[in-house]
Amino acid sequence: MKHFLKILSAGVLIFLVAITAIGMWQPSLLILGSAFISTEFAAKWYADWRETVVKRDPEEQMQNLENEVIQIQMGEHQFNIPMRYTYRMAIEKHGRWPKAKPNRVDAQYIRISTMLPDLKPYHVEDDEKWKALGWGDRLEATLSSETPRDFIKMREKFLNDEEKYFRRAEDKQGLLRFVGQGGFQDRYFAKTSDLNLYFYCNPEPKTAGRSPSCTAYTRYGDNLSLNYSFAKEKLEEWKRIHTQFTTLLNQFEKSAQPITSEKENQK
Repeated sequence: MKHFLKILSAGVLIFLVAITAIGMWQPSLLILGSAFISTEFAAKWYADWRETVVKRDPEEQMQNLENEVIQIQMGEHQFNIPMRYTYRMAIEKHGRWPKAKPNRVDAQYIRISTMLPDLKPYHVEDDEKWKALGWGDRLEATLSSETPRDFIKMREKFLNDEEKYFRRAEDKQGLLRFVGQGGFQDRYFAKTSDLNLYFYCNPEPKTAGRSPSCTAYTRYGDNLSLNYSFAKEKLEEWKRIHTQFTTLLNQFEKSAQPITSEKENQK
């Protein structure tokens, strides 16, 4: 039915071009317009057909999962990210494990999906855990080229009572805690002013079955923004999570660097 509608749409477009060409008495317009519509339609049809074939071919998808690596350039940074770290983008958004582009591409952002406590990416044997409702052990991160904010300055504003919708509360899990008023989510800051990091957390649910979460906002390097979310019950592990995830990004960046020989290093 989908392909029939596309064919019908292409036919209608060609008909309209024909009417216009006849009215203007420009036969060349009919030829060029028909060729353009037919080419565009053929290219779109092939792309849709290819996507359908890939979705129906689990063997090819498994090969992509095992072998494909996403090569991106983001600002001054280069990353090589294995396909299995993109469950949310690949499966939950597009429903398949695609082939990565063969060359490095500029990217505004990339989403990374892992499982706590060891930041394990998707593996077939863990499929049920990835499909489970709620946050569970999942950690979802977004790395972007957006200019990072200065959360250390934000922290000072909270400490100086310049945020009227928040009140200082007892510190929690080694973090400065500010409870939101009037529907605002709680904010947490690192106690030390050298860590450019803050969290906001959903309030505890009033009904059973809800899965509250916390989201960390920080930076990667000097010019990339990073945020990652996980179950609120794991907030007490924030130091380990932050260190582990930063280390993982370092590994992705290191793997994108060209391998130099010992002789080249000595030059």
